[in-house]
Amino acid sequence: MSTKRHARLFGAVTAVAVSVAGAALAGGPASAAEASPPVQVLTIGDSIMNGFGLPQGEDWPSLLGEAENWSVTNAACDGAGVLQVGNANECDSDFAGIIDANSSLEPDLVIFEGSSNDFGLSNSELLTATISELQTIKADFPGAEIVGFSTLWGYTDPPAQLADIDSQVQQAVEQVGGTYIDIGQPFSGHPELMQASDVHPTAAGQAILASAIQADLQPVVVALDKARAASSNVVPLGVLERLHAS
Repeated sequence: MSTKRHARLFGAVTAVAVSVAGAALAGGPASAAEASPPVQVLTIGDSIMNGFGLPQGEDWPSLLGEAENWSVTNAACDGAGVLQVGNANECDSDFAGIIDANSSLEPDLVIFEGSSNDFGLSNSELLTATISELQTIKADFPGAEIVGFSTLWGYTDPPAQLADIDSQVQQAVEQVGGTYIDIGQPFSGHPELMQASDVHPTAAGQAILASAIQADLQPVVVALDKARAASSNVVPLGVLERLHAS
């Protein structure tokens, strides 16, 4: 371990010890977990993200939140896209409307994913709208880390426009200082991971997706942990391990 890393870890451990001691003297909560709220996450996407056809809690954002001890607001909507309006019984809007509906939240992390629901629409219009939506996310949640994900497809070869939509998301996310992650096509060649519709993953598929995304997000998670630790007097449980690994 480098001297600088050791110093950071020593400082973090010292902050925890001082906070715990102070809380004990004051008769307040003595654990770092009690003193630090969980990471607040907002996810914006389509029916794959919201776990269409599955019991509540089996969508990958919920599985990821459980694994990371995060508080997740999954605002994904069946049928919605950057321009495509989603199910009237769920959101009855495109991603712009979903962002507006959740503007009162104060997330630490916002995840935005491209959608195949926008296939067939004008790429120039999609790019303009994607840039606008990411700028709104930045304005509404100025303190949040922003992550953009590539568009998911099923077990067959994806249509050519998928690459265009991925490029649009990447451009828009990077323009606002966010991180773009190409999560690939984990269901490619695996029809057993798809529901009968061939569009939506099974519970097993969602679990595989959650695991892959958790691994892809680790650099962002470490940076988020460090920022939260630096802005408070305590370090949440589990953060010291990640600081050590970084």
